[in-house]
Amino acid sequence: SPPAEEPKTPWKERGVYLITGGAGGLGLVFAGEIAQRAKDSVIILAGRSSLDGPKRAKLEEFRSRGARVEYLEADVSDKQSASRLIQKIREEHGGLDGIIHGAGVIRDSFILQKTKEQLLEVLAPKVKGLVNLDEASKDVPLDFFILFSSLSGSLGNPGQADYAAANAFMDAYACYRSELAASGKRHGRTISLCWPLWEEGGMRLDAKLVKMLEQNTGLTALGTAAGL
Repeated sequence: SPPAEEPKTPWKERGVYLITGGAGGLGLVFAGEIAQRAKDSVIILAGRSSLDGPKRAKLEEFRSRGARVEYLEADVSDKQSASRLIQKIREEHGGLDGIIHGAGVIRDSFILQKTKEQLLEVLAPKVKGLVNLDEASKDVPLDFFILFSSLSGSLGNPGQADYAAANAFMDAYACYRSELAASGKRHGRTISLCWPLWEEGGMRLDAKLVKMLEQNTGLTALGTAAGL
């Protein structure tokens, strides 16, 4: 249920936050938001790939706002990698206040043409990655565990059967984790956000497809200010 009153910002002063999919468009958008809103915050961006020049420059920009920002290469779909990531953050920063799980992969293709390898690659970050992160942080007194899901998990999308299934899993897991929290087996609020297409997100469409999306569904890309 949504809160009865207007919520305050979830980011707090000197908070420690982990963002998976940290090299992606939304990962950097939210890192910038935390850096701006939460004084002396620590932001750990985690991802499988190394950072290129423009993204490194983004991190320097966030640091100029007073935040401590780090990028760690980690594959959270690997159980040991996810466990090491959480342990490293707790040891080096004395705790962890919130997790944003934004990692995701798309390999668009009609299901008849999709290979098993493609399907497993798409499921891995949102299914294995989520379970691994949750289990690795089950004893951490988190304020929140936010999952970046997608409208495709509710509405489906041509060529994205695997991606739709992965996001539907995230939505269901948010309910499951909330039940665990209610019984004292987890900490913090869990919410799965079924995002539409973002203007500044990492998964972009060309102008023709954006126009087609608007004509067929009435949906337009979500602006950054509104999303945040």
